[in-house]
Amino acid sequence: MSPGTGADPGCLPGVDMTGESGGSGVGFTFRTREACRDLCEKTAGCTFSVRTKAGTCWLKSVPLTGTKGTNAVSSGIDQTCFKRSNTGQAGCISGIDIRGTDVTNAPASSREACRQQCDGNAK
Repeated sequence: MSPGTGADPGCLPGVDMTGESGGSGVGFTFRTREACRDLCEKTAGCTFSVRTKAGTCWLKSVPLTGTKGTNAVSSGIDQTCFKRSNTGQAGCISGIDIRGTDVTNAPASSREACRQQCDGNAK
């Protein structure tokens, strides 16, 4: 089974990820992907969001090592998205290499320089 296609930029299509659920631990239902991502952006402590194909949005922290969810490709998941804020750390998980096709490699002097290279690459 392989991940789905068509996710928003910076998101993993068809991939569930463990984490700790924020707030009440209750999922929110949204008609759009953007609404789910926007709620994560506005919620303190949210590191990433997981949206199901049915529209349920889970706000999470502690990616990959939390206790809620699974780290797996899932036919019921629309997309998993890391929070993109101006902190310079969002979307980075120390010591983790997420499997995927390498587009290229290039030296970078910092995380931010690496992110800028990635964001500027249309591939």
